[in-house]
Amino acid sequence: MASGDCHGWTATDPRGDVHENSASAIQCNSDGSFSFTQYAGNLTCDGTGVDKNFMLDECDQEIPPTLYTSATDLRCCTAPESPECLTDVPLVESAGSEIFLNGELCEP
Repeated sequence: MASGDCHGWTATDPRGDVHENSASAIQCNSDGSFSFTQYAGNLTCDGTGVDKNFMLDECDQEIPPTLYTSATDLRCCTAPESPECLTDVPLVESAGSEIFLNGELCEP
């Protein structure tokens, strides 16, 4: 993705409510971490975002505090030239989820 792109996604929670989120400034960092700015409630990176940074196998408490995130594969950050570094349309593992790039729905 280009540095100014906005990646958006929808996901359905266990109660059946659909949630929208988006992220910009998605990047790998020189220390091998992965970071982005997340925008809750929209697919277009509007409003005030929350900066997030993840290191491999570290568990971070999210918002709401019942949500936790752990980076499990950052090989594209640590070895971008590796044949194991695969790029594709991002995936949300939730039934009925959708992925967007700059407000446009991505085809699976």
